[in-house]
Amino acid sequence: MIRPRLVLAAVLLCFGACVWEPSHQQNLPRDEPFDVTGWAQNPGTTIRLEAWNYTTNSYQVITTTTSSSDPNFADPSMYFYEFPDVLLPWQNWQPVNACSGSGMASLRVYEGTKKLTTFNATQKQCIFDEVWNGDHPTNAVLDCGTATPDNQLVLFSPPTC
Repeated sequence: MIRPRLVLAAVLLCFGACVWEPSHQQNLPRDEPFDVTGWAQNPGTTIRLEAWNYTTNSYQVITTTTSSSDPNFADPSMYFYEFPDVLLPWQNWQPVNACSGSGMASLRVYEGTKKLTTFNATQKQCIFDEVWNGDHPTNAVLDCGTATPDNQLVLFSPPTC
């Protein structure tokens, strides 16, 4: 569950629609569930989580959810979504060495046909700092950038050997 302060931070820092957690290039154990959270532009809209399948060499839908119908206080309003306890199947992790448990996953999140913006940890900190110092969230995001040009969310699973 997201703590209220984190929700407030995400509301202030995420302009438009975005993936807030996890961060691009974050390390996560591949055998433990994780949450994917963020903000959509529209209420009650379908949000789709996809992951690259290394067996079929294509993205596959992992799960869908619906954005909240309750707006936040931002202008324009944004709508929270969450994919709780995501556990990617083995074919969505590319092995990167001989150790069991390591690998890389490539995800993307869509609101309808719009791929949602992603950030790495450094960009999130930059955005937070700029907003804290009085910059508008939109300008902060423009100054700090997004994680990848195509808003891909790459996760790494560290070796366990």
